[in-house]
Amino acid sequence: MSSSVCIELENITGDTKDGAWTIPGTRRTWIYPEDINDFEEALINAGCSQTDEDSDSSEYTVQVSQRGESPYEALRNRLKESGYGALLPPLPAGFEQADCTITLYY
Repeated sequence: MSSSVCIELENITGDTKDGAWTIPGTRRTWIYPEDINDFEEALINAGCSQTDEDSDSSEYTVQVSQRGESPYEALRNRLKESGYGALLPPLPAGFEQADCTITLYY
């Protein structure tokens, strides 16, 4: 069985704008790291906090260190050191300040 990772960006406050338009909702992407345990260790080393865990999955959130820092971009930058940053696709427009949740499925 192959392991997978879901990265979810969610605009909770409704204040993300594209011109005059508010961009609500959620965006998801899936990645498939070769070694899920190594990827999980990289998340922890990148400063992510585990928020939920069961036998089939673990959930993490990104902690930002600077006010105004994009959680997703912070994650991409921190994962570059471990070589996993390249797995993450570019941030979708309008989701710069969206909450970022990473769910690992074993």
